[in-house]
Amino acid sequence: MTFQGVQIGAAPTYFKWDKNSDAFVNNDTVFTVVKKIARKAAGVPMYVYKQKGEKFKAYWYTPNLKKMLLDKIKSVDEVIEDSDFAKLIMRPNPVQGADSFWEGVFAFYVLRGECFIWLNRGGFEKGRVLEMYIIPPDKIELVPDPQDLYGILGYIFDANGTQISIPKEDVIHWKTFNPEFDAYERTHMRGFDPLSPLKRRLQQDNDAMEAAVAMFQNGGAKGVLYNETYTDLTPEQATQIKGVIDRKINNKDMKAAVASLQGKWGYLDIGKDSVDMELLKSQQVTLERISLALGIDPDVLIPGQSFSNKEWAQKKFVTDLVMPMCNSLRDELNRVLAPSFKNGVVDFDFSSIPELQEDLSKMWTVWSGMFDRGAINAKELRMLTGFEESGKAEHEQFLITGNYGLLEDVNAPIEQDVQPTKDYLDEL
Repeated sequence: MTFQGVQIGAAPTYFKWDKNSDAFVNNDTVFTVVKKIARKAAGVPMYVYKQKGEKFKAYWYTPNLKKMLLDKIKSVDEVIEDSDFAKLIMRPNPVQGADSFWEGVFAFYVLRGECFIWLNRGGFEKGRVLEMYIIPPDKIELVPDPQDLYGILGYIFDANGTQISIPKEDVIHWKTFNPEFDAYERTHMRGFDPLSPLKRRLQQDNDAMEAAVAMFQNGGAKGVLYNETYTDLTPEQATQIKGVIDRKINNKDMKAAVASLQGKWGYLDIGKDSVDMELLKSQQVTLERISLALGIDPDVLIPGQSFSNKEWAQKKFVTDLVMPMCNSLRDELNRVLAPSFKNGVVDFDFSSIPELQEDLSKMWTVWSGMFDRGAINAKELRMLTGFEESGKAEHEQFLITGNYGLLEDVNAPIEQDVQPTKDYLDEL
């Protein structure tokens, strides 16, 4: 497939330290935050479910976990394990398992604001998807539709100088909102680079790290040496003296050592301790800013927090970031992949997330009460608590397990006929 006479959209310019490396590779703060998010999201189990009805009813994420799970059982049925769709989700391609593949998908989405997945259909147009591969976002360009500001004709993949044309039907472009509208470059059709607003913050973090390394290597400049005897030095003499100082003082082998120099020298202490403290403080502030910008509470990563704060931050991290992100990916997969197979839909199982077990335990008590009062049936109760369907027809009935009656009937005296000639003592 070729795109002749069509303007190619410019590739996005992501924030990088230099032309050969980026922040994820060279900045430990970015690496830590992105890795934490990607690993947690990729650890949420993903299954192919049998949908209820002719069309999958996508349910929105809501902080109300009970409502979201109830909406789920109205949308999907049992898990489909032995199907081509399920096998593709569990083994996207021959060289990657599900864990590695989906971690890469989430990592690019968090780091770049978008992720591209190439769907290998075996050369058949609109054929069944056989494999899935991740394409780095900085290696792909959009081919916009000249007649539609929001339309796409296809994609161009730059594989080390080889331009590969890919139809739009063979690519899943999962992206974030981009406020930068450009009718020519079509930047609004790409994901927004989340590191772009952090350029100065990342540069500060990089400079602070270099300063910290230098500090640990040679102790930094603890003071200033000044010569009290030599006044008018030639450039050659100044260079020689600098070489002697660098060799005897300003190197990591002489850290904290006492050096001697010829001549009469004075020393001015500039008090480095306050600088060290500010350096460490700036590094922590940078971690907090980058974490917040990428959507994660800094308390999840900062050591020394109390257990309650750590637990609350971890739970917020899952409910406010991981779960909405998973649902967003779910909708993209169902939009593109599900029509190819026509026998299932993708969804995540949030009931197995450790951070939600306490909430689920409380909800199970609520669900049991709802079952006792006929609000849900046994089939729905089994699905909500993670059990497979029994297939029994009686489990689809709505029952009231308690004995209920009207209040006036309970307080009313029991009327019965009295037989004057009967000896009631014989019944005792």
